[in-house]
Amino acid sequence: MAQTTVPMLYDIYQNGNEDSTAFGKWYPRAVVLSTLNLRGLANHIADHGSVYTPDVVYGVLQKFTTCKPQLHYARLI
Repeated sequence: MAQTTVPMLYDIYQNGNEDSTAFGKWYPRAVVLSTLNLRGLANHIADHGSVYTPDVVYGVLQKFTTCKPQLHYARLI
């Protein structure tokens, strides 16, 4: 089930691709334990100094989810 907050965890890994110029270097990688629902995303965006309330942000995100397939086929994203 989706949550409204997601902890940010990370792991480190070493690049093992011998053909890469970054071979042997170490990098962080996000560890995903759960997903964030649309309401939680709206709250997160609103908490980052937005002048809009979470409800307004949620409305825009909700509208976007209905437009996204149209945008994809128009090659706008």
